[in-house]
Amino acid sequence: MKFLFLNLAILVFGTCFLNAGILKTHVDKVIFLQGAVGERSIVIRINCYDESPIRYLNYFFEDDKKDHALEGIQVDDMWQFTLAKNNKELLNLVIREQDNGDWEGYWREDAKAKIPIILNPIKLDSASANYNYSLENQLDVYNAYKIGMLKLEQLKIKKHTPVPGITWYTEKQSGITLFRLKQQPNISKYDSVNTALQALQLSYIFEYFQLNPKRTDLKFESEIMFFNSKIISFRVVKTVIYQSGEIAKTQQFFNLDINQGKSVALEAIVWFDRNAINTASNSMMQTYTYRKEVFAPKVFSILKTLYPQRIKSTICDLNTVDTWVLPDYVLTKKGILFSFSNKASCSFLDWAIIPYDELEVYLSKDFELLSS
Repeated sequence: MKFLFLNLAILVFGTCFLNAGILKTHVDKVIFLQGAVGERSIVIRINCYDESPIRYLNYFFEDDKKDHALEGIQVDDMWQFTLAKNNKELLNLVIREQDNGDWEGYWREDAKAKIPIILNPIKLDSASANYNYSLENQLDVYNAYKIGMLKLEQLKIKKHTPVPGITWYTEKQSGITLFRLKQQPNISKYDSVNTALQALQLSYIFEYFQLNPKRTDLKFESEIMFFNSKIISFRVVKTVIYQSGEIAKTQQFFNLDINQGKSVALEAIVWFDRNAINTASNSMMQTYTYRKEVFAPKVFSILKTLYPQRIKSTICDLNTVDTWVLPDYVLTKKGILFSFSNKASCSFLDWAIIPYDELEVYLSKDFELLSS
């Protein structure tokens, strides 16, 4: 219940930026550094915990951007970090802080020669790309620096889409692509919705580069399900490929107000309770009560009439009224499609569509769904 009406920014981005190292409490000190290993620029974050002598280091190379992790200890004024496998040392980083605030030492991979390394404290440029995004999502210096490096380039080749006036932007290394709306005559500006779309794309790219030793690949694919001058609905399919060979797919629905770029609550689309007024000031408890006592029974009844055999399915308890209290939803050309992203076997439910004409007396006129 408490997750019912999280806004888009919190739902998608709010918890995406946890430290890639081991989670501890009472962080005593965090050090952010940048420098070079030979010809490769490197960015480093060192977490020091007051209850542990172990130092946890994350790093990425600017030409790669993927997170890596090392553990080490501080011996006197020397900081020593290693990566070993099968009792063989694969990587060794030794650095010492200098009086001027810089750090010096060496980097060595396998049994190769030591490469001198000089590191300086990171200084963020407020004019860098995506700086505002970093502020809004409260990214630390390490992650803000990475986000500032990302470049989204417009695709020259047009992707097929039933929606006119769509452009696509991609980040080359990750291959993650998402659309934007092109300004159309006599339609309100798309600045807000495009800002939301860019933030969503950045969050996916950020996740792609985060440390995940069990993962070999991560893909995101989007599909526009509905679009008019008031609202755009789309889905994003996330595919995770693991080291074990397992492939996991999930999908997430988005319904964005064209003018404001904000997520549209289901209650703003359709409201079944003729005895109560639907307002944005309704408390979470009031909304949940409505969902359980009015919404779910009504949706279940309509679906039972439209799909009498399919609604009998015991998969995900689809044959139970209470299951329909908190469904995901997305608008389609035919009607409202309901699904359950929190249930793997029903994440890609594709038949539970209630046509708009079945909902005519309950639909909000704000989004012009019937005329669409």
